[in-house]
Amino acid sequence: MAAKSNHQWDPYDVEELRRKTLGVIGFGDIGRATAALAKAFKMNVIALRRNTSLSEKEKSEGIVSKIYSPDQLNELVAASDYVVVATPYTPATHQLINAAAIAAMKPTGVLINVGRGKCIDEAALIEALQRRRIRGAALDVFETEPLPAESPLWDLPNVFMSPHCADRTKEFQYESLELFVDNMKLYMAGEQLLNICDKKAGY
Repeated sequence: MAAKSNHQWDPYDVEELRRKTLGVIGFGDIGRATAALAKAFKMNVIALRRNTSLSEKEKSEGIVSKIYSPDQLNELVAASDYVVVATPYTPATHQLINAAAIAAMKPTGVLINVGRGKCIDEAALIEALQRRRIRGAALDVFETEPLPAESPLWDLPNVFMSPHCADRTKEFQYESLELFVDNMKLYMAGEQLLNICDKKAGY
């Protein structure tokens, strides 16, 4: 981007995703969709969730090579070239990605957060990025939103940011309405609804 701004023709090597490892933290709908896309790029996909057993369907799909338990978080990030955080925010996930987890990442690792900002210790992440302990981060969500103007994240060259709008496609409102209509039909028929929130789990 700097070369473009300076009108410089400066060829560079492009890194392939093929054979890289993607670690997915939060293997729900978003995490699984991310994993499927990564597999299409021939990445090795590992994931973290409470249930470490692969279902027969998951085995047949062949998307995930290994499931880690929550107490193996540091092992997962250490094995990953890219780490995607797709967790909901609950008391159990508050600053789940803490200083120790960030320190366990590869120096070439990239942290991507499309879940909730408070699931990451933002101060620890900023320090790691400033000191180049990890290669970079791509963030759609933040500890405080809107992100304060004084946040160091704005000026870090190794950070890509978007203002909590990764899901804001032209189609998402129509799809949300379709889901509402489908659920209304199921409700009227006395059948099981889609996307039920577990109030005890918090998501």
